[in-house]
Amino acid sequence: MTDSSIVENLVHWISKSIEIPVGLEDALLSISVSKQLKKGDLILKSGEMVKKTYFIIDGCLRSYLTDQAGKEHTIQFATENWWISDFRAYFSKKAASLNIECIANAHVIEMNWSDLDWIYKRFPTIETFQKGNLEKHLISLNTRIQSQLELGAEERYLKFILDYPKIAEYAQNKHIASYLGISPQSLSRLKSNLE
Repeated sequence: MTDSSIVENLVHWISKSIEIPVGLEDALLSISVSKQLKKGDLILKSGEMVKKTYFIIDGCLRSYLTDQAGKEHTIQFATENWWISDFRAYFSKKAASLNIECIANAHVIEMNWSDLDWIYKRFPTIETFQKGNLEKHLISLNTRIQSQLELGAEERYLKFILDYPKIAEYAQNKHIASYLGISPQSLSRLKSNLE
């Protein structure tokens, strides 16, 4: 269970896009767990089955994978009003390939996917709303892939700090570099050249 004021944040965010169905706030309250995370906490490890998703109230998390050489590759950052999970693993019913780490002290709402499915059945407009969020997530991933292919490192970095100024404040250089597909040393040189 969680404090109703925390769920109010989620409901307020939803209300910016759709009319809130009667009973939704109580239903969300019944399935939500408020969690305080500290920098460095791992809430999902590669190889685990994905049973939960997280809505960020404040702070910052990242999902990443580790390649065979032991190098980390940041896949996603998530800050206030974003969702994070290993969506590919959940929807394909496979073990997680990603780790999810808190990179700045965070407050999140944790929900079991099975409970969210219950919400979707009970409130079809919420399922439609979340489908729209997944579409935005897919567009964001495709835009990122295109940027990786079309833009140079400097252009990718400038686009990143323009699009995600809050993340640029929270994330360490090594995390931003791994997201951009460059080495931390290259990012440091790039930042020096831009000053």
